Amino acid sequence: MSSGTLSANGNTTPEDHRGYVWVHASGTFGGGTVALQFKGADGTYRDVATLTADGQITHEFAGPGTVRLNLTGATAPSIYYEVQSGYRK
Repeated sequence: MSSGTLSANGNTTPEDHRGYVWVHASGTFGGGTVALQFKGADGTYRDVATLTADGQITHEFAGPGTVRLNLTGATAPSIYYEVQSGYRK
């Protein structure tokens, strides 16, 4: 699990996850978009799902992988986030 505050456009530290990934984000988005991104086999990150206001994302990955959050288009953001993962029971 990781958590923190996004206060500028950019990326969180990439993390290895497997199974379900749950993301919570809330605060001042400043017109920005928070994307859950997955690192592809070619090393580039691809958007899986996005938020433009307070909310949650739940996504199930078939295998292990690296994910991060990416904030773009924001002016003076202050977004608290949490990222957790787990297996389906």
